[in-house]
Amino acid sequence: STVLANLSSGVLFFNTAGLVRQANSAARKLLGFASPIGLSANDVFRKATIRPSGGSPSSLTVEQALAPALSGKSAVRGFLINYVTHDGETHVLEVAASAVLADDGTLLGTTLVLTDKTDIERIRHDQRVQQEVSSELALELRESLATISGYAQQLACSRDPDLARQLADNIASEAAELDRTIGSYLGGARVVVAGS
Repeated sequence: STVLANLSSGVLFFNTAGLVRQANSAARKLLGFASPIGLSANDVFRKATIRPSGGSPSSLTVEQALAPALSGKSAVRGFLINYVTHDGETHVLEVAASAVLADDGTLLGTTLVLTDKTDIERIRHDQRVQQEVSSELALELRESLATISGYAQQLACSRDPDLARQLADNIASEAAELDRTIGSYLGGARVVVAGS
């Protein structure tokens, strides 16, 4: 009990009837229950959904995914769920469950471990967004530089003073737009750094 009370991971123990018999404080906090004792997996995870792996959403409910472990057939390891507490707080939890067997092989119950991956998933999401923004910025920069280069080549070959003035204005305008784009990107980066 002392070890379980001090774990940062949530630990639930389901009896052979599939009801929660024990829950450490981390599990109660993650799940948002004062006490989940006596609840089934369906009750505990009713608002939870399995996070898609490899881009394809899962058609299984959390209870169905846990069924092999709850029945003592096999362990269930490392799937992620989106979990919403009664208060509307959202967590990304990694779930692992395994059967607890007596010396004679009979099922005593199932231990389920919940690890909070919310911050890690948020960081991964932010990194994906940052990569998308960086790719978009690189494309815009490349296009602006190609435009400026084209104007500069025309300017170098031009003998017409009016055309030269127009090309110089176009270069200045494109450079100003490029400066605004970079400024906007750097301003957004400063906000992200200040926020983190």
